[in-house]
Amino acid sequence: MNTYDSHVIFCKNEFEIQHIISDVNEVANAGIKPPKLLYVLLKDYDLLKTQQFHKILLYSSDRALINELKGFLRSQKELCYVNYHERMIEVMPENSNKGKGMSIVANALGLDASQCCAFGDYDNDVSMFEFAGLSFAMGNASCAAKSAAAYTISGNDNDGVARILNHYYLDDSICIDPSQHH
Repeated sequence: MNTYDSHVIFCKNEFEIQHIISDVNEVANAGIKPPKLLYVLLKDYDLLKTQQFHKILLYSSDRALINELKGFLRSQKELCYVNYHERMIEVMPENSNKGKGMSIVANALGLDASQCCAFGDYDNDVSMFEFAGLSFAMGNASCAAKSAAAYTISGNDNDGVARILNHYYLDDSICIDPSQHH
């Protein structure tokens, strides 16, 4: 089995592949090193089973295609996925998510979940919120993220993370608004 450490792009047909290759060549001609890309035609879903990967980010502006991919992914017991955005899906080996990753790091550092703090803004952060003893969804977070987090704070455009870190580590006079607790 090959390990592929790059970007995977799913395409509906050979024309789309050629169009993307043309765009990548323009980037390369501008002196920017493009990422390694693996092009996969939609009919070749089974190619995923021959590749070892840590995560694949699937993107399409075609919502029907995203729904088709979700349907396929639901049938794959060795894979899990989460919507990263309405047009993006993160695909990982089963039991892989941010919460599991946070748990592994915490255990390696000898920390209990109650000693961990998580910040996030989308559905892919829910598992991390479920693990961490203290969790904060950004003000601009998805509904699922806000529901899973203990607190909703200012958005990333209003220094929400900095304010919380300042509160916990620098300034004891700032306090979290209890009305924002879920």
